[in-house]
Amino acid sequence: TKETSEAQSSRVFQSSEGESFTISTSSQWLQETEWTDWFDRDNERGSGDWEKLSDLHKTHPDKLCSHPLDIQAETHDGVPSNQTGDVIHKKDKDYGFVCLNKDQPHGLCHNYRVRFLCGKLVRPLVFVSVHTLSTSSVLELADRAVGWVAGDRVVVASTDYSMHQTEEFTLLPCHTCTPNQVKVKGKAQFVHMGEDVDGVDMRAEVGLLSRNILLRGEMQSGCYGNEACKFFDFDTFGGHLKVERGFKAVHISGVELQHMGQQTMGHYPVHFHMNGDVDERGGYDPPTSVSDLSIHHSFSRCVTIHGSNGLLV
Repeated sequence: TKETSEAQSSRVFQSSEGESFTISTSSQWLQETEWTDWFDRDNERGSGDWEKLSDLHKTHPDKLCSHPLDIQAETHDGVPSNQTGDVIHKKDKDYGFVCLNKDQPHGLCHNYRVRFLCGKLVRPLVFVSVHTLSTSSVLELADRAVGWVAGDRVVVASTDYSMHQTEEFTLLPCHTCTPNQVKVKGKAQFVHMGEDVDGVDMRAEVGLLSRNILLRGEMQSGCYGNEACKFFDFDTFGGHLKVERGFKAVHISGVELQHMGQQTMGHYPVHFHMNGDVDERGGYDPPTSVSDLSIHHSFSRCVTIHGSNGLLV
């Protein structure tokens, strides 16, 4: 049996990595208690059964506390005093137990024994708990995330039949991540597989969208002025990068293209149009190349090659 007095406090903190966590503390003064042995100093002969606390203290000074918290009385057969049918004269934790024969209709009390509930020494207890309010996720990657830094945007491909389960995230600082781990802001709305299933690699692709150079088409708030508005309620007239015959040299690398391409013929995010040979046979050394591009939220084919030979993509 225990009795306590408790104080609590709680506070929310934010780590340098943007994680929120709550530290809660509680302190208690714990009063543990225990029942003494059963005592039977008197019996029912004479005037009755007298089990006074003062008398028990004299006969058992080391087995009783000075200020008991409770008292119990029962017969030697284990019947509680309130179930024996006797008229109990007094039952008090500070005085003891008294049953008088003169009060009983049958003239004699049962023989009772008593015990007392005593408190042990009060001792302090302190509890500290840390609860992380996680608003982030850690992605396990197959390869090392070289050059990926906090603030970059990544895309996690759908592993379902619906392309609309593709999701984007922002990278967060993560000092505890391994080279094959990245921490992202938020939680995934959909399930993305991360393992082989029956020998088939079902892992979602994770791609870095952010680049140091960004080409972005300027978009209006809604669709306007062309036949595409029959099918789309948003602007589909993005920018486009077109390379035509006669260029000196073209090498496009490490560029992010957003809102590029149009819903009209010949307007694509990256378009090589009727250039002939664009490698050594056409006099281009090193060969014309396109590499490490991030093309997203576009409105047409990403890289389109018309009548151009030897382009390295």
